[in-house]
Amino acid sequence: MAKQKRYRSFGTFEKEGDRVMDFIIKNFNRIFNESSPPGKDLQKTVIKNLKIDHTNVAQIVKDIVKEEELRKELDFICELAFIRLYASFEAFREDLVREIFNKYPESMPTKDDIPISEIVIWKSIGSVKNFIRDRQSKKKSDSIESWVNFLKNEHKINIPDVIISNLKQSRFLRNIIIHSGGKLDSRRVIDAIKLYDGTITANKYMPRKLDLSMHLFIFQLAHNLILLNSMLRDEFRKK
Repeated sequence: MAKQKRYRSFGTFEKEGDRVMDFIIKNFNRIFNESSPPGKDLQKTVIKNLKIDHTNVAQIVKDIVKEEELRKELDFICELAFIRLYASFEAFREDLVREIFNKYPESMPTKDDIPISEIVIWKSIGSVKNFIRDRQSKKKSDSIESWVNFLKNEHKINIPDVIISNLKQSRFLRNIIIHSGGKLDSRRVIDAIKLYDGTITANKYMPRKLDLSMHLFIFQLAHNLILLNSMLRDEFRKK
């Protein structure tokens, strides 16, 4: 397999993550300065702890920001950043698969049920090939599960179970925010019980609004994406 330096998706993913976290840190510092008493600059503290233990950063936020309105503002900012950061993870999955197919077209599936109406609109063989590549890239990365299986079965790359589990939890939270405004209906309660291996109960969460504590979740997601990007870069260097 090609050397890691040929895969642009890693750098794009990292830059997007940096943009989101820079936005978060700037707003953290602004809100900390508005708190009473003013908090300290978080820049170095966040960068240091994020790569080690994201819960340290969440605790710092909890200790410093006492005013309820500032907490709500911070959580709202983190919620927006969380959605953007998760979207960058979804884009990265598809970009990486597409790059693999570009470099190794023989690795693409040889069978695909494509409607003729979706083929005849293209005017050249190259356009058809690009369409098939993009279609397969989407299929192989459409979910965390399909993407993980593609890397494992086709390229012998195993993502640690703990990272997969944490990313699935982030996906669950993202879906709740986008599709139901953070509210848990009975169907999502069942999904949550399965996802968290029975460590939560229906009586605990239904039918109330989920306590998002977004300053914790954004750092949890960022922490796991940093680990994922670093791990995959190392794996592709070995190929």
